Amino acid sequence: MSINVLWTPKQGQFLASKKREVLYSGAFGAGKTRALCYKTIIHAQHIGNLVGLCRKTFASMRQSTLRTLLFPDGHSPPVLPVGTYTHHKQEHLIDLVGGGSIYYFGLDDPAKVGSLNLGAVGIDEAVEIDEEDYLMLLGRLRNHADPCRQVFGACNPGSPTHFLYRRFFEEQNPKREVISTTSAENVFLPHDYQASLDEFTGQSKERYVEGKWVAFEGLVYDQWNPAVFVTDDAFTPEMVVVGVDYGFVNPTALVAIGINSAGYVRIIDEVYGAKLGRDGILSHGKALMARYKADMFLVDPSAPELIEAMNIADLPTQAANNRVDTGLQTVGSYLRVSGEGKPLMTVAPACKHLIREFSAYRWKDKVQKEQPIKEADHALDALRYGMMWVDVYLKASATVVALDPRAELVEPGEYAIRTQDIGMDDELAEPAEITDDDLREAAIWD
Repeated sequence: MSINVLWTPKQGQFLASKKREVLYSGAFGAGKTRALCYKTIIHAQHIGNLVGLCRKTFASMRQSTLRTLLFPDGHSPPVLPVGTYTHHKQEHLIDLVGGGSIYYFGLDDPAKVGSLNLGAVGIDEAVEIDEEDYLMLLGRLRNHADPCRQVFGACNPGSPTHFLYRRFFEEQNPKREVISTTSAENVFLPHDYQASLDEFTGQSKERYVEGKWVAFEGLVYDQWNPAVFVTDDAFTPEMVVVGVDYGFVNPTALVAIGINSAGYVRIIDEVYGAKLGRDGILSHGKALMARYKADMFLVDPSAPELIEAMNIADLPTQAANNRVDTGLQTVGSYLRVSGEGKPLMTVAPACKHLIREFSAYRWKDKVQKEQPIKEADHALDALRYGMMWVDVYLKASATVVALDPRAELVEPGEYAIRTQDIGMDDELAEPAEITDDDLREAAIWD
């Protein structure tokens, strides 16, 4: 099959690349999906080759990428000409006449990916996937029918905290290549579309028109900094609670939160997956119980049947406080550094979904800051449920870390309270002088 298409120079560079890993990072209108589909065909022309074409979910693959591959788009013909292939819809397989095959799939069902023997794989909107997905796909490149086994992706730019930015822009590896392009570099775009892009401003213009990997304004947790809060330092939890965000269509998340004797908090583990169902949640809950001896599971009160089932399964469970505004404030209050110079809350590097969501969770209105956008928030919701319980426990048991600059005068694990707030002289009280009534009435010195 011959391919006679006009390319922009950047599209041509992407198609010609022979690197083991190739990323086409393009702004709006950069022709990313079409270039990805053509590169898929180039690989699939080899007899006996099986080339993967995927996106994070199968629904998005079928609605966007597959349509570009098989159907006309305006004045643009389908990437695969009619009569050059046989489509086996039930198997999600496309056989090229005189060539190999294309298998299209979504990464929301990883069980279907584990046994694949691919010569190459293309990832549409690669910024949607996580590093675990990416490494799994790399491990599937073992079909010798392809003379240049490679994983190639296309996407709009994302946050500079995304693993793709680290992998392609920060790390130096001769087996990887990134091709970055702006909207203006696609000379085939209609003039009215190009003019509409001039209306973008701020971070949206930098990311979607200029093709830059920049963080958006309006983050809910704008104090989040992975360099500060993500750490694998030693941490021994003395209590573990698990927040559970149950999803039927959306992913389910279980987030394990550890507390040590000094009142520091560590997010030590996460479970994240689509279509877990009640049995899957119970299975993962029991595994977390066995691993960490979890003291409590906190579940969204909108899932009373799940709460009952978990208690029947000997998983101590109660309905969480799901007040969004209070929960956001609570989680945010732990994203700071104590008087000892340590973060009050840290996250284990293995909690990849939670880390990614921290960097992407935004307000609908970045000025009013009243309601977050309901996307990429499942692990954060589970964290919020757990942290509402943790916060009450820590304050009730007087194990909040002292935030007073004079914290060296206070034993670890005790409150540092301005004594003027509880009717004493303006000096730091001895811990033994602080009563339960004082703790209820006094304000923590922040």
